[in-house]
Amino acid sequence: MSGFFGYLQPETNADTMKRTHLRKIAAVLGCGVLCGCLLTACFLKKKKEAPLSPEQLSLPATICCGTAADDSLPLLPEGLQNQIYRFLKHMPGSGCTLRADFPESWQLEGAFPSPSSDYDLWLVSDKGEGIYKVLLTVSAPEDPAAEREALSALVVAYSYAVEKPGQIESEEWQSELDDTWGLCIRKKYECLRSLSDSVETALAGKETETKDCFRLQVESGRFVYVEPEYNEAYRAVIQFADTTRISLASDTAWLANAMAMQEALEPENIYFMELFQGFEHVMVTNYLGELVDEVDLSDFLKNYSRGYLVLEKGKKPRYLRYCPATEALGKILGLWGLEYRPNEDGEDVVSF
Repeated sequence: MSGFFGYLQPETNADTMKRTHLRKIAAVLGCGVLCGCLLTACFLKKKKEAPLSPEQLSLPATICCGTAADDSLPLLPEGLQNQIYRFLKHMPGSGCTLRADFPESWQLEGAFPSPSSDYDLWLVSDKGEGIYKVLLTVSAPEDPAAEREALSALVVAYSYAVEKPGQIESEEWQSELDDTWGLCIRKKYECLRSLSDSVETALAGKETETKDCFRLQVESGRFVYVEPEYNEAYRAVIQFADTTRISLASDTAWLANAMAMQEALEPENIYFMELFQGFEHVMVTNYLGELVDEVDLSDFLKNYSRGYLVLEKGKKPRYLRYCPATEALGKILGLWGLEYRPNEDGEDVVSF
């Protein structure tokens, strides 16, 4: 017996430390394998999205915002939703007059016939309030469960309203998509206003309507903006305030100024506009709401936050500091050889 037990040597500290070290290595390896499995599962989940089967829509089609879309519509995969915003932030054309925040999620309303087997043409909308509808082209991989890529996106319908002290603004977009994949977006903006809450009847407001045209480039699946041609000779005055930098302390004074300007300028067929944002590409419209020009005014915002801008076809914009309309009109009309003098009854008179 003594010989047998002589082979069992007591465990040393070195042996204990070695065993502990091996256990730690095994634990680390186990965690690594587990993490690898989880990452692989996430990767496969990202690559293998559940295939979407949207309702088939027909062409030609009118696209507009009505009541909120059905909540049961499928949501776009998160990766695809995130891709949409980069297109919407740099959308060509006249843009929004009233800017609503983009939604956090998009739902798939249906699919229009596509001119190519390489991509699908989807109509998506925001989930909830029904402010936005977007026409979206997405890649069509051979595996219907594979991850899709957004190729192009356009806001084609929009409905938004804002109530401010003394006025209500609203904006509606409606699109016509034809069977050759040509797209026309009509954008209507309206402002109803009064000088004070005590005035029951709203004063004459402002209404403009612009039109942007696009075509779907069949080869690439991208929407291409069709540059409009502006041939009308015009004169216009813009009363502007960059409300991202300043606030209009007196709405009554601003509105009274705007009304006096329009009353004096309209009889001379000089267009009058108010502008509070979107200065980079200003869409100049006539009194019928028709688009006559697109002017880049971004340089003026580097130095000025409020004032008047005098525009004329083929000439550089001119700036005039903000002042009462009676003072501004004399200077502005003088540029065109016209004389402004308010009569004793307070009515505006313009003469040569």
